[in-house]
Amino acid sequence: MNEFHANLARQLVKSPHWKWTAGMLVTWPNGNEFRVAQVSGIDGVNDTPNYPANGWGDEYPDRTAGLPHLEDPATLGCVLDLTRQRLSDPSWRPYPVSHDPSVTEWIAWRPSQRRQTLYPTEVAAVVAVLTMSSETLQFVCDL
Repeated sequence: MNEFHANLARQLVKSPHWKWTAGMLVTWPNGNEFRVAQVSGIDGVNDTPNYPANGWGDEYPDRTAGLPHLEDPATLGCVLDLTRQRLSDPSWRPYPVSHDPSVTEWIAWRPSQRRQTLYPTEVAAVVAVLTMSSETLQFVCDL
């Protein structure tokens, strides 16, 4: 995972709206990666990911050290779902500013809003909406 995505992942796991979900790819500080098989706990919030019963978990006693691998399509889909849950809008998604491949900016918006916030990537837009304060979210997403 590149440093840009690692920084976004660090912001993400600190958010009160963050939770691990099955299917996410976890990247450990040493570079090893594992797919989450299930999540322990009752409510899923800030719980630790569990891995397939093959001994991998024994190698990493601090299961809070892993970061979601935001370059993985399945993980991004899970984070998008968390964002939609936060917004109570199953159709929300960020939009590209242009269909021109040389323009890489994305916006976080809803069709009813007139305000737009630009983000350098799709991942950055999704993470921003999931991690921003409720007051900022009210302004950006017109809730």
